[in-house]
Amino acid sequence: MMSKIVPRVIEGCALGFYISLVYKMDKVGIFCLLVLCANALVLPVLRRFLFSKLAIASILYIAMATVSAFLVSPQEGVYRTVQFFILVLSTAVFAVYFCNASDRRRAIFIGRFALLTGAIFVHMVLYHLANGHFTTWKYLADTKSVLSVSIILIFFYEDWISRKWSRTGFYVAIVTLLLLLMISGERKAYILFAAIYLLSREAVLIKIGVVVVGAVAIAGFAALAPPESYVARQVDSLITPKREMQIGEFYGIQNIGDQSDIIRDFVNRMAREQFRESPILGLGATGYQSWSRANFGLATDSRGLAMNVHGEINRIPAEGGVIGIAVASAYYVLLIVAVIRDFLIRVKWNNSSSMRAPLYILSFLMIYASVEALDTFMLELILLFGFVMAARIASAGHCKIRTNNGYLP
Repeated sequence: MMSKIVPRVIEGCALGFYISLVYKMDKVGIFCLLVLCANALVLPVLRRFLFSKLAIASILYIAMATVSAFLVSPQEGVYRTVQFFILVLSTAVFAVYFCNASDRRRAIFIGRFALLTGAIFVHMVLYHLANGHFTTWKYLADTKSVLSVSIILIFFYEDWISRKWSRTGFYVAIVTLLLLLMISGERKAYILFAAIYLLSREAVLIKIGVVVVGAVAIAGFAALAPPESYVARQVDSLITPKREMQIGEFYGIQNIGDQSDIIRDFVNRMAREQFRESPILGLGATGYQSWSRANFGLATDSRGLAMNVHGEINRIPAEGGVIGIAVASAYYVLLIVAVIRDFLIRVKWNNSSSMRAPLYILSFLMIYASVEALDTFMLELILLFGFVMAARIASAGHCKIRTNNGYLP
């Protein structure tokens, strides 16, 4: 009985935590993580991979992004340290379970994850349409994250879709998804779709043709669409270089918080200034936000100037200093090497679409971390992906999943 209950509890909590992240349901998320932690009592958590370089770098990265909050205040430090231990233990439990589960069990879990993502995607679209938002689908908590997750899933299941509905069916699926992504106005998803398509199993000549046609279509759309169109402005922001503004110009802009590109430019410049002020340790986790509020007031009072720093390339120097840069650099280098090594080894067995999942997830992580503010979603992505890749490299017996049946490699 125990052998059946534990897998269901772990998988249910993992899916529940995913729901809590995209809908920002903090209490539900904490409950799911605590239940996962409790399963450490029945699972062998301390596996060899936890002592590998990549796993250690993953843990240090999360520590840098949480425990270093003691530099901000003792209260913030205690709160973030508790968060650190819960995240690390719960993620280790799930990583050990997932990497030791049977092929069939993993395939079932991934299928349920895909169905859940699809349901959230539909809910997000219907919610925005019902509220008169025919574009710009970012007003329902953090459900816009499923746009990027959906891209990974549809290319992960490329072989399965092609077998079931032919290659034409797969093209219909990705074109439909692309149209929805364009309407959503989510620029990260635009970039991720292009990156994953280039990494997919599609023939090289077809990729070249699609890239050429796509580039012409995007340029034409940006040129011909009404200037006030939100989607056109999002596309234009990706292909048109912007003039670098002087610092004094930011303070004179009314409602600057409503202009995401401008406010992010301002915040990132301020973050670089804080790195120059505290180059060794930085301000500590959440330190920039604390400094920003002290200098500009709350976001509602500062016209948006107190917005949190976006992008790890800007946050890490400001909040982690040189030490944080070293830790993050070690993590990303080890992770990239692990993904490439894993791909080169497994591509010899079977060149399936599911086998490319680590490449797709790495693309997602790099794009997401480069432009988004650090949150629990990103912390979990960094830690879980690091742990799973560490497990795959540490032992051929961990996370070795058949690729010829469409399972996660």
